[in-house]
Amino acid sequence: MSELNELRKLNADLEKKLADASKTAKPKVEGLAGLDESITIYGTDSWNGHSSRWDHTLTWGELFTLIAPYLLQNPSDRDVRYYLDSTIYKLTKRERSNRSIDDQAFQTVKIQLMALGLVGTEYAANVRGVMTLFWSLTPAGKTTLFQLRTVKSEKSD
Repeated sequence: MSELNELRKLNADLEKKLADASKTAKPKVEGLAGLDESITIYGTDSWNGHSSRWDHTLTWGELFTLIAPYLLQNPSDRDVRYYLDSTIYKLTKRERSNRSIDDQAFQTVKIQLMALGLVGTEYAANVRGVMTLFWSLTPAGKTTLFQLRTVKSEKSD
């Protein structure tokens, strides 16, 4: 009976590990752009009743490097959009305050980073009990973040 109980525990543990691995599994997509390739992000800003479009081109690696530290806090989809929006908008060196990243550009960023295996998303209840999409870094995402955002020693051994 004790052996059977141990096998059930082992089975439950393996099922959990398999479920976790499938959440972070990188889908196979042919010709997927890598971190060294560019994307142009579009958005709009408005000021005093006038509206204009803006764009900014950067690599996927640069984009990931800009928002990945925020993902350590497992932010909501809305918060990630805000971080990405405000960070890229500042890079455009524009002065206006009512800015908005194009929704399709934001959705592309989300899907691309998921396809690269750097981020995961999961629905969960927020503090008010409302189901919300939350972002997180995958183990590969954390490794990439550490490679890209850490300060390297100038000393050589």
